[in-house]
Amino acid sequence: MRHFFDSALDIDDGASEFDHGVNAPICRPKPLTDAFNAAGLIDVETTAIYIPTLFVNFDDYWSPFLGGTGSAPRYCMSLDEGTRNLIKTSVQAKLPTGPDGEVLLAAKAWAVEGKIPSPARG
Repeated sequence: MRHFFDSALDIDDGASEFDHGVNAPICRPKPLTDAFNAAGLIDVETTAIYIPTLFVNFDDYWSPFLGGTGSAPRYCMSLDEGTRNLIKTSVQAKLPTGPDGEVLLAAKAWAVEGKIPSPARG
């Protein structure tokens, strides 16, 4: 998603409205940790988990953006064809690819762990 939205923002300022990477602050380590602490947990730790994501080729990567389901696809399909193609070309130029044209990415998720404090004894 980051590759997509970075390219989209270079072409269309309106993309920022759909970019959950920016608009959903809870999706970052500090806000997640703070939320778990605020819920009363202790020893809260937030860890990044990287999941290898392989696409056979660019079309395999791009086709979900044409489905219209989800924030990025909904944004993508709201564009006129010319703007959509500009973004497509920009994304394609920036993506890491292997020798056979495969797109090699890693998805990132955040795992949060905390402990329930022991009840006070009195």
